[in-house]
Order: sequence, then structure tokens, then C-alpha cells
Amino acid sequence: MNGKYRVAKVAAAIIVVVAAMFVVLRTCQSGEEVGPPKRAARLAAVAGMFYPGEAEELRRTVRQHLDAAEPKELGEVRALVAPHAGYPYSGPVAAFGFKAIAGRQYKTVIIMGPSHRYPLRGASIPNVEGYETPLGTVPLSPLADALRREKVFDDVPDAHAEEHSIEVELPFLQVVLGEFELVPILVGDADAEAMATAILKHLDDTTLIIASSDLSHYMPYDVANRFDAFTVRTMAEEDAELIELCQACGKAPIATLLRIARKRGWHPHVLDARNSGDTAGDKSRVVGYCSVAFTKEEEPFEPPERSSGPLDEDEQKTLLELARASLEAAVKGEPAPAPDEDELPENLRRRGGAFVTLTKHGELRGCIGHILPYDTLCESVIGNAAAAALQDPRFPRVREADLDEIHVEVSVLTVPRCLTASSPDELLKKLEPGKDGVYLVVGPYTSTYLPQVWEDLPDKATFMARLSMKAGLGASAWKSSAARVFIYHAQVFEEEQGEPTE
Repeated sequence: MNGKYRVAKVAAAIIVVVAAMFVVLRTCQSGEEVGPPKRAARLAAVAGMFYPGEAEELRRTVRQHLDAAEPKELGEVRALVAPHAGYPYSGPVAAFGFKAIAGRQYKTVIIMGPSHRYPLRGASIPNVEGYETPLGTVPLSPLADALRREKVFDDVPDAHAEEHSIEVELPFLQVVLGEFELVPILVGDADAEAMATAILKHLDDTTLIIASSDLSHYMPYDVANRFDAFTVRTMAEEDAELIELCQACGKAPIATLLRIARKRGWHPHVLDARNSGDTAGDKSRVVGYCSVAFTKEEEPFEPPERSSGPLDEDEQKTLLELARASLEAAVKGEPAPAPDEDELPENLRRRGGAFVTLTKHGELRGCIGHILPYDTLCESVIGNAAAAALQDPRFPRVREADLDEIHVEVSVLTVPRCLTASSPDELLKKLEPGKDGVYLVVGPYTSTYLPQVWEDLPDKATFMARLSMKAGLGASAWKSSAARVFIYHAQVFEEEQGEPTE
């Protein structure tokens, strides 16, 4: 019996090998590429935690959120930005986007989500049969195999095992679309431009793209609203570079989508924007969410222009007076100045980044600001003057006895733009000392130097090394492939100066 068993086993193995060779031969003759065998469907990882684990309860929960959502009428929806938190928190906001595609026909859905739990390099598309939820298994599209052959994508199974950013979107899609095929893309530090280029090569009118992302995380309610409003405005303006500086865990997927949208002329529509303090949580530490739809229209999309003209002498004087008044009020424990914005010049009512610098006898005493235009210039200067006096962690709080010796300087900033270069040497050549403020981003680490810092660090390489160390990184971090360098300019003016400088 053992001998017969061994013979049968060998014969069976030969049959399998021959059959595999036959498949390979036919595949080669047809011109198709041969890939590794697919793994079993990826099992649900957060069912029963982020959303109900039982099918009927899950379907009922999704429908309740959809019934409560009232998105505006839209044309042909080609893409969405949708949140991915637990359904009690983000479900009411996500429902606006998913209801906007209810009843529409899509053969394929590409979902790009951030990798929260795994330190993913690049981007990963798993070689699996499908993605499972309590509502069934969503099969992977053949497009997943085609995209995986693009240089920017890989297959990293461990990255997908416990990640929720793609999975949480699926039950909504299963309810509103029924049958569809999936391309799940987890994104780490991949280049958004490279991903957009790869996807555009394969994109057709039967494919929906979803960028899965929440907004700011665990900020106080009012602060989160300021940051999130700017992020949503940036999406609505399709600024793919600036979104990389915003507060959003899925900013790389969003940046990829915005590049695709700009090249295809899709129009953005903000459907809903709230946070967990509005839906199901307290307001001390909130997470922000939004639903944004992108539609195909006959007219090309034209993003609004950002005004960044220089301030005249009267406008500079007004901001310096507001900074001084805010400084003194903060130190004395009095209410901050609250000017009537209707009476302010239009230039001071536009949104813009600004820093307020305090010195005492020529030595730095405090410096706080925002690079990004979260607030109007008026609001930014008032808030940052108070913060420079009381909240700069490098210095003790300014005392009332110090006020007469404090000198105020204001820097009004242009909107940052990404400085692209093929090498660190080329990057250094493009920098303009004395003119460029530099904002360094390496993953979650960031730091900035205002243009004035060039006076103390005139050597470009030393400037960038110190900027890297300021971010808490090694001196050469600015040279890494993951580093992003943004530059901005500043209009600088100060108290008791003659002509303001630019």
C-alpha cells in the first residue's frame, strides 16, 4: 500500500506540474504576464469595533446614516474623499459622499488609504482574492494586478493585515453599489505624483477613486475647526502640493487624487465637514472628517487665485498696533483686541500666514506664528503676538515690567510652494539666502526657518542641517528621498522703523 501510495502521489505531482506548465505556455503565447498565485481573501480586521460585526445590524446602521444624509445634486461623480473612523463618529459625514454615488454604476473602485499601523515604504496593493466584510467578499479587480506592475506599487501583506482605512469604506460601498471590483492601495511615503501618473495610465470612465482620510486628530474643538477648514478649502482649490502640509492622516492619498482631478478637470464639491465633537464625542479632543465629491463637468475647473500682494505702510502700521495691543493685553490678563473687520482694509481681511517676533535689547524673547493661512492676517497677528509673549517654550512668560523693553516685529508670509530638485546639490543651488523661508517636512517631522535666519546661518548646507536638527532629526535628513522642502517669502516690518523691508 505504501508503495502504491507513493507512486500515486508522484503521479499526481507530475500532473500538477504539467498542468501548470500548460497554463504558463498558454499565458506566454497570449502575451500576458505570469504573476504569483493569489492569497485568500483578506479577512475583516475591525468588524465589531469600527462598525457592527453582524451583517444585518451593519446593513441597518449604514442605511440609517445614508437616510440622514442630504448631499446636493451632483453630475457624474468620479471620485470621493471620505473619512474612515468608527461609524458612530465619522459615519454621518461619510454618508454624504456615499449617498452621492448611490445607484450609479462603477465596475471598479480604487481606494487609497494611509497605513496607520505599519511603517510602509512606498505603496502596497495586496495580491489577494478579495477583501472580506460581514456583508460578503469584494473581489479584487484585474486592475490591481496591472497597477502592481507599476514601479511605485508593491505587495506588502503585513501592511494590510490590521489596517482599517480601506476596510471601513467597504460596507458603505456594498450597500450603495451592490457588486463592484476593488483595487485597495495602502500608502506610506510614496510619491503622490508617481502614483497619480501610474493610475492615470489605467483609468477609465467605469472607475471610481476614493481617498480615505480623516482630518486633524485630538485637538480642542475650536482649534480643530480652524485647521480643518483650511484643509477642506485646500481640497476645494485642488492644491495638491499645499495639501501635504495640512492636518490629514490621508494627505498622500488626497494629494494623489488632487493631481488626478486637476489633470482630468474634475470639479470638487464639499458635501459635509464636521468632527467627532459634532457627531458622537466630547469637544476636548476631536477628530475631523469631511466628504468631498469630484465630478466630471463640461467646463474646466478653475481654482480660485490666492491674493498675496504686499501690504502698504498704513496696513503694516495697523498690524503692528494690533500686535502691540494684543501683547500688552495678554501679559496683563486682559481681553485680546477685537477690531471690527468691516472697518479693516481688505488686505488685512485676507487669509495669510504670519509670525510675530519679540526681542529685548536685540535678543530674541519669543517668536510664534503659522506658515499656512489658517486665519485672516488680522487674526493671525493678534493670536501670535499673545502666544509669543506667553507660550514660546524657549522663554519664560513676558512680564508686565518688561513691556516697555519689548520690540515687536511682524512677518507676513506668502503661501508655501514645493521646491523640487533632482539632488541635494540642485536643491541648494535653488535656495536664495535672505529671501527664502524654508519649511522642511520629513514624514511627521517638520520645522521652519524664517528668511531672517539666513543672517545667522548664511551657508546653505549648514542652514539645511540645522533645520533638520530643529525637526528632531539627523543633520542630513533634508537630503533623504522622503524629505519635502517648501519655500515662502516674507514681508517683514517692525516697530519704530523707517522704511519697511521686503
